[in-house]
Amino acid sequence: MSSQPFMTDIAVLGGGFGGCLIARILGSIGYRVTVFEQGSHPRFTIGESSTPMADCVLRDLCRRYGLDDLLPLTQYSSAKRMPNVVVGPKRGFTYIDSSNYQPGQQQVAEHEMLVAASTSLESADTHWHRASVDQYFARSLEAAGIEAWERTRVERVTRENPSAPWELHISRLDDPGESLCCRALGIIDASGRGSPLGDSLALEPTVVGLRTRSGAIFGHVRDWVPLSEVTGGEHQTIGRHPYPMDQAALHHVVDDGWLWQLAFDNSITSVGWCVAPEHLPRRGESRDAWWRQRLRRSPWLERQASSARRIEPQGDWALIERMQFTRRRVAGAGWWMLPGAAGFIDPLHSSGIAHTMVSIERLARAFEVQPARRLPPLEFSDAYDATLRLEIEWLDRLVAACYRALPRFGEFTTASMLYFAATVAFEQARLGNEQLPANSETSWQELPAFLKADDPRVVGAVSEAEAILANSASIQEPAGRTEGNATDGDAALRRAVAGALAEINHAGLLAEATHPYYAHTAPSKP
Repeated sequence: MSSQPFMTDIAVLGGGFGGCLIARILGSIGYRVTVFEQGSHPRFTIGESSTPMADCVLRDLCRRYGLDDLLPLTQYSSAKRMPNVVVGPKRGFTYIDSSNYQPGQQQVAEHEMLVAASTSLESADTHWHRASVDQYFARSLEAAGIEAWERTRVERVTRENPSAPWELHISRLDDPGESLCCRALGIIDASGRGSPLGDSLALEPTVVGLRTRSGAIFGHVRDWVPLSEVTGGEHQTIGRHPYPMDQAALHHVVDDGWLWQLAFDNSITSVGWCVAPEHLPRRGESRDAWWRQRLRRSPWLERQASSARRIEPQGDWALIERMQFTRRRVAGAGWWMLPGAAGFIDPLHSSGIAHTMVSIERLARAFEVQPARRLPPLEFSDAYDATLRLEIEWLDRLVAACYRALPRFGEFTTASMLYFAATVAFEQARLGNEQLPANSETSWQELPAFLKADDPRVVGAVSEAEAILANSASIQEPAGRTEGNATDGDAALRRAVAGALAEINHAGLLAEATHPYYAHTAPSKP
């Protein structure tokens, strides 16, 4: 049964935090916004690790557009007091050479790296339990006067010509006989790889040109034991750690991949393996058996998982055969995709929330200067498209360099510094002398690309470091991942990469005096 079409200014596809946040912003500046979500809250989803940049941009957005109810999410000390929201503390990034980790041995520093992102627990970033955080965002829409439809599927999207309104043809999942038609001036796609807008515009996901190759198997578990507890008194380097190693995005690194663990305050931990697609369980193979076999690679992982039980998703571990994708276009006349729909690379280094925030900020700055609820011009859409695709390509380069180095932990930690150097440069552009306060008049044209993807100095330095890593065999002695495999070549490689990054290395990355324990990489928060 069809009903009469209804009108809105902006249709937002996807009711996660990104879709709800851009809906709140556009509603605050006078647009009529309708959000369409195929699922219903709360629902299991992954992408839970915030960063200093994610918090910075969200803070600016909240202050600029009067979103006081979302402001507590910008740091752990206030987020943990929010009603019905579950978070965990994230002091930084912890990397463990999981196959060779022996915390009781003198050479333990060769098998771990800690990169601080905050100076205290109070100012720490957060792990977002997305089911509760997304639900908090979604429930805020009603109070803001924004219409939201859950359990609705956008079947197809059409319009007669680029200047005509969009028509969204919608079915209600709880009433299969009911169909709706929504007419919208513009569409913001905050969905994901299976974007209905992408399908309607024949913008299929593609991996062409992408360097990173990884899939993932993941879920939420209860009673995963913190690594610091299972190592106990054997750990002898705690005095050198800039923060408790579990209060972080903790990465267990092995030859062909890595396992993440993000601990929330309610005894739930998000865990997931990222490996090459061919190393994931095959069709018909037991995912539980595969998972248990993986844990046996490290005695510490086995101990951490000894009493854990998976609670989400129901039925089995979630699996994505290959995570990477992009599209040949991600914005056009009257439509724009957020990063989750435009493309994705990998969760290594936790870039997802921050990238979404930066893209939302760019959209918001373009919309807020339009008169009488008009849409941003095609000039903006073209620039947004070019910038977002450039940022996805840039992320691919930074992450792929780390994956190439996986078989050797010393090289992996060095390769990770390409990402952190770009991140620190971007953070300093926001929090340092070029700070963009909430009341600034900075236009969308003046906002820097994510992780300085458009900065020739940053790109040039990283390119030089990439070339050094690609030829690292000429610097390092050949070695497998065996205990005590660090060589003079590891230090030589660090010095060579540090030299390449010198012009943009504002945080002392790769310095012999601090590596691998970085206590001060993030600028202070306002």
